[in-house]
Amino acid sequence: MKKLTLKQLKDARLKTLRNAEDLIKEAEILYKNGHFPRIIFLCQIAGEEIGKYFIIGSFIVDFIKGNINWKRFWKRFLSHQEKLETLTFFENILLGMEAPKKCGEYLKKIQDESRLFEQLKQKSIYTGFTKESPHYPAEIITEKMALSCLHLAQDRLKLIKTFEKELGLDDIINKIKRKDIERSDRILKDLFKSAKMKI
Repeated sequence: MKKLTLKQLKDARLKTLRNAEDLIKEAEILYKNGHFPRIIFLCQIAGEEIGKYFIIGSFIVDFIKGNINWKRFWKRFLSHQEKLETLTFFENILLGMEAPKKCGEYLKKIQDESRLFEQLKQKSIYTGFTKESPHYPAEIITEKMALSCLHLAQDRLKLIKTFEKELGLDDIINKIKRKDIERSDRILKDLFKSAKMKI
């Protein structure tokens, strides 16, 4: 499996966020021009890019620690399912945090809508069959569905960009050292040990 440098990983993390933003902008153009089916596809792919952003971030930590598994990295980086599961995982973490009620409601809405839109992703781009009847995407995807998916993608991007900016993640990632990560790992292990939990 191809190995990357730390700089390549850092650049890729930010480029996935930029690509998610571009995909959403393209979906907005489609909406303004009354072309609804592909909006679902573009917005779901934007969600996968956001999932990839988190995957790359976690592997940056592994790289700094000196124990990166490149085979596992590439499997997760290329898998649609892994990217969506990672996105859902981080949304679950945020749901579990003590956050303002509005934020919790918003994140719950994201999860519910995300499941539906993933099911519709393939139907938004390919001709297929519903029971025995053929259909093409515009017969299934309504303006309301497309707009809802677009709002979900816009909200996700806004959340992640706020997360990135407020925490100063780019600055943290550029400054973090192996000893910082090892200290953090020790603290977490001690916390789990004192709570009598295994990790």
